[in-house]
Amino acid sequence: MRMNKYIKLIRDNVNLKGYSNSKGFLGFFERIGQYDEALEIKATSMVLKTLGSNNLIPVISSLTLGKNLERIAQRNDLNINNFARDIKLLHKFNIVHLYEYFDKSGYVNNPTDIQAMDNKLNEFENDFSVIMISRHELEEILCIILKYCYCFIGHSFIILDNLKVISYPHQDETGFGFISYEKRYNKKEKEFIKLFANKDFRFITYDDIEKNRIARG
Repeated sequence: MRMNKYIKLIRDNVNLKGYSNSKGFLGFFERIGQYDEALEIKATSMVLKTLGSNNLIPVISSLTLGKNLERIAQRNDLNINNFARDIKLLHKFNIVHLYEYFDKSGYVNNPTDIQAMDNKLNEFENDFSVIMISRHELEEILCIILKYCYCFIGHSFIILDNLKVISYPHQDETGFGFISYEKRYNKKEKEFIKLFANKDFRFITYDDIEKNRIARG
């Protein structure tokens, strides 16, 4: 019953086609300067501090990745040993699906195979698993997702029960986004700016995104 509850929470509150279009979207924080692995740890730590005394945190994931890790590492200029180790950890926790959608050369060329691949990936993208993970293990897992988020297809969320918020790793720049599942979500923006804006990170609200969109025409 608990597993279904969390998946329902995602489906009821998150617009999977565009998180910022979710009704309770609060915004996200992102790094200000250049990429630094230490900022992944700091960003994750900032989110975990909001968990209060919770020891087990629900992670809802439909992340998908090809089984040909060596090929993916080559295409993204990654260290294969580190990449394989990290992805295997995610797979161990059932946070990522590994799917054989590459041929031996690393590509899919047959149109029928391409369609089958797309169908399977769409199926995986909507096939959420719920995993209860300890705070200690979650820190490492979130850092891995932040590091390789551009490699994945699918979604991953954590539930911040005490804040009534769904959080997700923000793909573009090191950070996390937040979607409230409370009706009074519009009262939380200032609270989140205080929590997550500092010398290393800035907090971007829905209004900030809209102003930027209008400015660009």
